[in-house]
Amino acid sequence: ALHAAVDLHAMCDVSDGLAADLNHILEESGCGVVLSAEAVPVSPAALELSRTSGKTPLQHALGDGEDFELVFTVSPADGETLLR
Repeated sequence: ALHAAVDLHAMCDVSDGLAADLNHILEESGCGVVLSAEAVPVSPAALELSRTSGKTPLQHALGDGEDFELVFTVSPADGETLLR
């Protein structure tokens, strides 16, 4: 459905954590990224884990894996299309 809506440049499952798997895409493409902490989705499980793990919810959102999520890249214009 995503590919039908926009031109996907790269996609990877988030099995090793968002930061690690996004880094795989960045290394292969020779690109960089700026993530806004407020825009990183934090699951209820990450909030719960943060109460006892000593890590922040954001650290769990960036580093925990096996979330059955995808990270993908698109052009800025296609990103705006998807956000609408």
